[in-house]
Amino acid sequence: MSTNYVKDDFSTNDVSGAIAVAVVRDLHVNGHAFRGFPSVSIKDTEGGFEVSLGLDGLTTPTLTLTFAEGKKLAKDFQKKRELDREWMKKVQGMLVELERAYGAKTGR
Repeated sequence: MSTNYVKDDFSTNDVSGAIAVAVVRDLHVNGHAFRGFPSVSIKDTEGGFEVSLGLDGLTTPTLTLTFAEGKKLAKDFQKKRELDREWMKKVQGMLVELERAYGAKTGR
């Protein structure tokens, strides 16, 4: 279930959406070594969010975002802006971890 931050005009779905767009962007540029498309999981924490990617029973290490970072990603997503390089590299790092785990599980 999404959490709405009415005062700040965004939701956790907006943060997840920003991460998903980055995953699609990486797919276009680099391709992925796994079959399917990873899910984006987000959890509210005190002062921010924890995000991970999952696929076929595998989950990446958690990426921790402050509230301000999550809000910026959400606002960029709402305005249809791409993630900046720093965040794109973080998402790519998560995808590399998922590819490694997938390869170890499937032998690919």
